[in-house]
Amino acid sequence: MHSPVMIHKNFFYISYMHYDASEALHVVTGSPSHIHNVGELLFCTEGSSLITCGTSVMRVNAPYVFYCPAGMPHQQDNSASKRYTRWCFPLLPSDLEGTSGLPDQFFAVQLDDAQCRQLSLYVEAMYTYWGCREFKLPDVQPYTSPSDRLRLKYLLLLFLNELKPLIPDDISTQSTYISDVCLFISDHIEQRLSLDLLAERFFVGRTTLTGDFRRVMDMSVVEFITATRLNRAKLLLQEGKTLAEIAEQCGFASVSYFIKVFRRGTGLSPAQYRAALDKLPANL
Repeated sequence: MHSPVMIHKNFFYISYMHYDASEALHVVTGSPSHIHNVGELLFCTEGSSLITCGTSVMRVNAPYVFYCPAGMPHQQDNSASKRYTRWCFPLLPSDLEGTSGLPDQFFAVQLDDAQCRQLSLYVEAMYTYWGCREFKLPDVQPYTSPSDRLRLKYLLLLFLNELKPLIPDDISTQSTYISDVCLFISDHIEQRLSLDLLAERFFVGRTTLTGDFRRVMDMSVVEFITATRLNRAKLLLQEGKTLAEIAEQCGFASVSYFIKVFRRGTGLSPAQYRAALDKLPANL
């Protein structure tokens, strides 16, 4: 079991990331598992992502809003074959004073075009004052005068007032056997996994498992196994493990097969991904 990285966010800023599919070879199309000291909200207008937050795993297509509460491990991996645009910002208690804030639970909300346009107005206004490009994060918060602080609170209030009606009343993860399947795969990713093994383990037929998994996860069982192996491989690359160690610990039959699957899934070779990680600032 690998411990997620703790990343402290002590003041408000809104980071922006954008790349085209053709640029995916030169960027890290996701984030390793990490924890924040405050809640974090991500607003994505283009792209497709596999999000892991706590024990919840889901595939979401933009436009969407994703919220992770403080202290919850989360990870996001974006499709390397799609254009991707997103804004991300922390929700500090001091900035939300006097508002009801958000539920202290993970959620991801799919948006329609009209909802996306409305939320974009407030996000772009915040970005004008407190914005930065991803991986070029500020050392101190800009615009901290009393009037600036009031402006920030007002914009956050407008954004949250638009968002809250879109959050389902019951946002707790529905307990289904598919959640257990996902956890079993994650806990046994180094093993040789198959549909037959999983169907037998959870006392269902192959056809039932295949259909239920796609309905709940919007991806196939095989796609999820591959994505989970790649997520684990990215973490091990960050830790400096050798390719042979990674292939063995992630369930790949050989190093060459691992390299092939990694490049196909991320747009980068393992060496390119490790080099890109080395260029990231310590605070992400």
